[in-house]
Amino acid sequence: MDYIVEKSERYKRREILSRFDGDLAREIAELVTNAIDSYGRIQNFNGEKIVKIEVAKGSKKGEKFVIRVIDNAEGMSMQQLVEIFRLYASDNNGGGTNDKIRGLFGQGASDCMSLSAYEKKSAEYISFKDGEVSRLRFYLDESSNIRFNPKCFNKSQEIKSLRESYGIENNGTVVTFGIPDGAKFKYDIEGLKHSIETMYLLRNILMDDRNKVYLKSQDGSILLSAKQYALPDKSFKEENISFSYKGKEFNGTISFYKNDNKEDNLIDILVEDNRGNLYDNQMFGFRRSPGNNFLSGRVIIDQFYENASYFLNEESETIINDDRSGFNITKGFGKRLSEALANSIDEALHILLKEKEVKNISLTKNKKDFDFLSFLNKDLKNVQPYSVGGGSEKGKQPPASGIAFARNNISITSGHNYDLKLYLNKEIISVGDIITIDTIGNDGFISYTNNIIIGKKDLEEEIPSKSCVILGIKKTDIPIELYASCGACKARCNVNVIEDEIIYPENGLQFEKSDVTLTPDTNHKVKLYYDKTKFSDYDKIILTDNADNKLKFKQQTFNINDGIKINDDVGYFNIEFSGGDLKDSYIIVATCKEYNDKLNIKIDASPSQGFGKSGDISDWSLNPAEYEKLPQSTFDPMHGIIYIYTKNAINNIFVKEWKPDLSGNPKLFVISLVCYEAARLYASKKAQQGHLPENSYEDYINLVEEKKNEYYNEYVMSLKKSGT
Repeated sequence: MDYIVEKSERYKRREILSRFDGDLAREIAELVTNAIDSYGRIQNFNGEKIVKIEVAKGSKKGEKFVIRVIDNAEGMSMQQLVEIFRLYASDNNGGGTNDKIRGLFGQGASDCMSLSAYEKKSAEYISFKDGEVSRLRFYLDESSNIRFNPKCFNKSQEIKSLRESYGIENNGTVVTFGIPDGAKFKYDIEGLKHSIETMYLLRNILMDDRNKVYLKSQDGSILLSAKQYALPDKSFKEENISFSYKGKEFNGTISFYKNDNKEDNLIDILVEDNRGNLYDNQMFGFRRSPGNNFLSGRVIIDQFYENASYFLNEESETIINDDRSGFNITKGFGKRLSEALANSIDEALHILLKEKEVKNISLTKNKKDFDFLSFLNKDLKNVQPYSVGGGSEKGKQPPASGIAFARNNISITSGHNYDLKLYLNKEIISVGDIITIDTIGNDGFISYTNNIIIGKKDLEEEIPSKSCVILGIKKTDIPIELYASCGACKARCNVNVIEDEIIYPENGLQFEKSDVTLTPDTNHKVKLYYDKTKFSDYDKIILTDNADNKLKFKQQTFNINDGIKINDDVGYFNIEFSGGDLKDSYIIVATCKEYNDKLNIKIDASPSQGFGKSGDISDWSLNPAEYEKLPQSTFDPMHGIIYIYTKNAINNIFVKEWKPDLSGNPKLFVISLVCYEAARLYASKKAQQGHLPENSYEDYINLVEEKKNEYYNEYVMSLKKSGT
């Protein structure tokens, strides 16, 4: 009897083809982790945990190679196999309080089998359990359903042959899968060895002498290890971190290391829990910042396994990317984690740069430079819209009318973009439908998204939503009526354009910025926005901090009813304080009911520019760094500086001698790199909105070409003359 693989509720939010994103090492890592987990579930097991990874010939048409992962751990009975694999994307791990369990998703084998079956490749799971041998073979049927065919081996000769083939004397598991199309695998064992040994998910496993993981091929067997890629024994900077996400508190530590071997070991900033499970390896937005070539780090978050499992199973939220690539730092948990780490990473980078005595030479010294900088920032500022959502999704019902804006009345700031959510009822709205957006009373006051096409992915959420991006152009005297229509479905929202800055808090409360640098012994004023729809007139906002009385507040308790109202939904308080010791960092937390937000403060001699005024790019500078494989230019997102590397080989072809007072073509060459980095930043922001592929800069290049002043025209002409 064949079984169809049924889809759990968790599966409905996940696309099968996004599994592992074509990364063969990630797929292998998931199965090796499963094998180590399997050893961890054996009571009183103290022996070596042996896992074999084999590259073997494929058995299906057009399939050159398959990967086979073998362990001698607990194995499973046929009944267990059928129960686990029939329901795809359920929580199969059962880690609970077992601190020997590493996997979080608990469905690595299901992912491998289903992906291979979907691509019509080998997908086989064999298990040896207490004398019984069971096999499942997965395939895609004519209706595009994934099925598996179970078989029990009863003949002693068959069982003996299987044991000899795979080297399993007692219990164990053999998982065979076809190499995914996106992996583009060539028979390169050394390359595969390096990709497995540097795969962050396996780093702690391959550092442990008790785990014997072998890579086997026709050329022999290699014991894999990550010890040659170990970080230095001593870090140069350590500190505690803490932040909250949707009511859960996260605490931990971050350590930084000078990593002169980063090109080989590929260690950025590892994120793990106190069990040793690894979840991510990235630079959290600092990949192109000066010094990232030799900075590595480790973040250890207490109780992260339990918290991540809670969000996955109780809140139906995968705070880790389904493709095992770590966190998405542009939204949700990944964004909060990234914000919590930003100051620490920035300070670590500057410690290393100071050690190398890298001094930047600012090139924005005259009015023409500042005019061009203002032009870039003006357009970049309008790219990323402020969110105008409806707050928490909990308790919401799909709109009975088919479509509904998140708010019926909004105010937006002139010159800013706003992302107004439009909620959908997927029982009424279908794939291929087009929602038309139009206005009444609009005489050039706003521009907006005209048409919204509904795709398949748009309807996967319980209450789907689409973005209607609105740009405030000039101040209104009376509201503009914005309406959406799709057949008989209608939605309406009144839009006011105002001159004041307004932010719609995503979580009830929101500071103007998450990070700010202030000077000591001065008075500071920061706006804290609140969403009145979340609070009553009698609620109070409480400010707390970790400054040990080094910060002096004018007021730390605020009645919601006393706030400065911008419109019926949103208002703000001016948070005024002073003090702080030079080079210290503090955190201010605003709390009201279950809502909170925090402000990271650094006290330094040079303050950051005023909120909402500095723009994304604050300067462009020459950087004489000496480290190898220098890029032409990078953008430092923390300080908004574009660095032009004077030791880059290509740069030196065009500019033989770099000087602080560049003039003529060398200066224009620098501006071409500035535009390139601005275009990269623009494209990245557009990509986050789903409007532009991340590596496409054409849209922004076309935009900056519209600047019709003498400075930029000279730059364009020089590029045309050089044939660029």
